[in-house]
This record gives sequence, structure tokens and C-alpha cells, in this order.
Amino acid sequence: MSVTTPARTPEPDAASRRRWVPSWDVRTVTPVLGLIAVSVFFAVRSPAFLTVTNGRSLLISAAPLAITAAAMTIVILSGEIDLSVGPVASLTAIVFALTLGAGVPLVAAIGVTLLTGAFVGAVNGTLTAYGGIPSFIATLGMFSIADGISYLISGRSTVSITDLTFFAIFYDARPLGIPISGIYAIATLIAVGMLLRWTAFGRSVYAVGGNARAANMSGVSSARVKLQGFVLAGTLVAFAGLALGARLASGKPDAAPQLTLDAIAAVIIGGTSLMGGRGSVARTAVGVALIAVLTNGFGLLNIDTNVQFTIKGVIIVVAVLIDRLGSARS
Repeated sequence: MSVTTPARTPEPDAASRRRWVPSWDVRTVTPVLGLIAVSVFFAVRSPAFLTVTNGRSLLISAAPLAITAAAMTIVILSGEIDLSVGPVASLTAIVFALTLGAGVPLVAAIGVTLLTGAFVGAVNGTLTAYGGIPSFIATLGMFSIADGISYLISGRSTVSITDLTFFAIFYDARPLGIPISGIYAIATLIAVGMLLRWTAFGRSVYAVGGNARAANMSGVSSARVKLQGFVLAGTLVAFAGLALGARLASGKPDAAPQLTLDAIAAVIIGGTSLMGGRGSVARTAVGVALIAVLTNGFGLLNIDTNVQFTIKGVIIVVAVLIDRLGSARS
């Protein structure tokens, strides 16, 4: 009589055990040096850059990006991509504002918002993992759908948020002088990093992103892991939508036009491979810091938005080239 052994999640190799703290290769050193360089540049060019007030402003404005980039890291590590995060963040902020405005209690409104993000993620994941549609196409379609729904349910106008308890929880609080939204963002990065580093799900994400066929042969369902990754990412994007709504005191269509590009840029600049299976949230955190400092510094120097897009695009291309060179050497 044959004995069937239960499927096991593949054991991480020696390199994967060091994911929480990235190795100091060119893909890690370059963004760190870049962050130092742009920080010094803006500090020299603008006296306001190093002020406490600007530091707090930087944390508040970067919170939605940090949370969204953590979500994007999960998706990209699994070998996929999500182009819908910007419109979904705007949509969930509008859903929250409308739900709260309809008299729904705060906790329930937050729950509805997070469930909306999870549902969007489930649709993206189902289309990609089980429908065979490339994530680039599926999430590009969701980008348009979420954007359209945002305009429809908001009546093409801003939906105000006036709940004082919500602002106290998501915006006004300053534990130890640190904006609460910044604390939420840092906590999210740490939590997602721990999830990917120390859980079976995290190891499965790396295994699927590295080699989906080998993962399937080892007993890991790549489709299920990708679906779970998209659902978790969608929930996190909804959380980013709450942070966005708190900062703007409203929900409105196209509230975060650069969020998708910035989130992808942060992940890639940090050194996570677009091919999946290699990278970490620690790397993404460096990328988030670099993008946040660039955006903040551009604002202080009144740099034209089109110029900002151009510079960020160049940085993404350079980051991908560095990743390719690093991969070729290794």
C-alpha cells in the first residue's frame, strides 16, 4: 500500500533566508546612495527641506505610497504586476466617504472600504491566476473600470469627509510628535516584511515568483498564491485609500494620479525584480523613501509636474538596467 506524503511548501534556500535584510550588492547600494544624494541636493537648494514641519509633511504625503508599495511588492514578487492601484485607492476613498455620509458607523464604513479593496483584488487575481489573462492586461482594464466607477458614484465631484473621530485616528494624532499616518505606513511595511519573511505564504510567494512550474510540482498552487496575493494587495490599497482620504479630507476621482507609477517605481528602484522571486520590503522601503523625497523636493522647488514624470521615468529605466546587470553578474 502506497503512502502519500502531504505537499510541503518549498524550503527557502540560503539566499532567501536573508530576504528581511537585503544583501549589499549594486542593486541595494545604488538606491541608498541615490537617496543620500537627492537628500543632500534638496537640503542645499531649499532651507525648508530639513525642517521638522517639512519632515512631518513628507511622512503624511508618503503614507499612501508606502502602503501601496508594500502591496505592490507582494504582487511583483509573485511574478505579476498591478496597474490599477491608483484608481482603486481613489475609488475606496470615495466609497468610504459615501458610506460614512450615508450614516453608517465609522468602524463599519472602514470595513466596507477594506472589503471593496479585497473584492477588486479578488477580481484581478481570478482573472490573472485562473482566467489566464496577463496581469498587465487584467489590471489595466481594472484601472479603467475603477476610474469610471469613481466618477459615476461621486457624480464627478469631491465627496467630503467630516467625521472627527476618523481624522483623530488617521490624521490628527501625533504619538511622540510623529504623524499617525506615517506610523501606519511604517507598521504596514514591517508587517508585510514579516509576512513574506516568516510565513508559509511568504515563502510560497517567492517560490511562485521564482519558478511557478517548480512550485506547482512541489505541491504549491501558484494560482492560489497569486490570488491570495492580489486579495491582500487590494486590501492594503484600500487602507492606503483611507490614508489618502484622511489627508485630503475627502474622496474624489483621480485623487492619486501618480500613485501607480510611484508605487511601481519604489518597488523597482528598491531592487525587487520585475520577473518575480527576488526582492524584499526592506528594499521597497528605500525606494519609497527615494520617491517621497524626490516628490517633496520637487514641490519645494516648484518643479513642473511633467518634468517630475520625466525624471521618475528615467530613474525607473536606470533601476531596471541595474537589476539586469546585477542578475547577469550573479
